[in-house]
Amino acid sequence: MTFVFQSEEQWVGDADVFVAHISCGLSTRELLFDALSKELQFPDYFGRNWDALFDCLRDLSWIPQKKVVLIHRDVPKLEPAAIKVYLKLLDDAVAGWKEGEGHEVVVVFPEEAEETVREAFPGE
Repeated sequence: MTFVFQSEEQWVGDADVFVAHISCGLSTRELLFDALSKELQFPDYFGRNWDALFDCLRDLSWIPQKKVVLIHRDVPKLEPAAIKVYLKLLDDAVAGWKEGEGHEVVVVFPEEAEETVREAFPGE
């Protein structure tokens, strides 16, 4: 699992880092897609589904900063199956970036969310 569990203060204020904040209490895929699209400035062609989300997270060519930090204020309140899909998708997208390959993506959750997130990754 490639996530970071810490407060967001470390990432704020660095001009070389693009920081996207995902607000608390997102309870549907549509709200999550809206938040991600807005904060990560997805192109108009974002298809608002899991495959399109993965594709956008693996592109990010529209973001000039090479380091992109996606800060979650909590774990989205999706149904258990959907949250597992989302977390696995994030993990795969982050792990897929190779050093020197354009962008580095860091996904941050608050420390108190670590147990909830780890439950989606049994055996890791």
